[in-house]
Amino acid sequence: MSTGPGGETGFPALTAAAAEAAIPRRRRRVTRHGVVRALAPYALIAPTVLAVGAVLGYPLYLLGRLSFQQFGLAELILQQGPWIGLDNYTRLFHDRQFWTVLLRTFVFTFVNVGLTMVLGTLIALLLTRLGSFMRLLLTTGLVLVWATPVVVAVNIFRWMVDFEFGVLNWTLTELHVGDFLNKDWFADPTTGFAVITALARNDEAAALAAKLEAAMARQESRITFGWAVFPADGENALSLYRAADERLYARKLVRGQRAGRSLYTVGA
Repeated sequence: MSTGPGGETGFPALTAAAAEAAIPRRRRRVTRHGVVRALAPYALIAPTVLAVGAVLGYPLYLLGRLSFQQFGLAELILQQGPWIGLDNYTRLFHDRQFWTVLLRTFVFTFVNVGLTMVLGTLIALLLTRLGSFMRLLLTTGLVLVWATPVVVAVNIFRWMVDFEFGVLNWTLTELHVGDFLNKDWFADPTTGFAVITALARNDEAAALAAKLEAAMARQESRITFGWAVFPADGENALSLYRAADERLYARKLVRGQRAGRSLYTVGA
């Protein structure tokens, strides 16, 4: 039991505390020193926020703007593309390959992050059981791996899997896993360019493209061909390539797939 704000007795302790809280308190005086102290952390972090925002914000904005434009080789050379709205996203979300790659990305991320956490924890536990010299050696190796630039790491990886001099091919062959000499791990027969001469009409080029697609389909390779004919489609390489590129992607949409080969035809 306690007394109330007016001296009354018999008030429970909680009621008295609530009554005292209801009494308005004196406001603290806002001083210049207090304002400076309150804003100092934000002022210190502002340059970092602005720098990160500029470095990340502009590329994100540019990528978002480019996603609403059509860009082929010709548009990249001219550095301008026509505005097509949501057509890129419509084709993307109706492409089965996109969903396959998206699922593969999620699986890779899950496995990669999981292995990183598990192996990192195991290495940390190992460090507690090693002697001073081995702990220093292992820590130095981890720091060097972390500090290696991405460009250097990519070049090292390319050297490891090189089809002529790669250590991976040599190691697998020496371990009798198989014959991996001169094996190109990144060979992709579904990409490239073909040059066909002595075809003077578009209908001839279209018929040849259809025959080539049918022949590749029998080899279980879904390849799309585009074509351009000189001088009907242009009188220079850029205009001819642009016409071939447009036909290539138009046929991709019809066939419902995106991986393809560009066919560049020149009339004699």
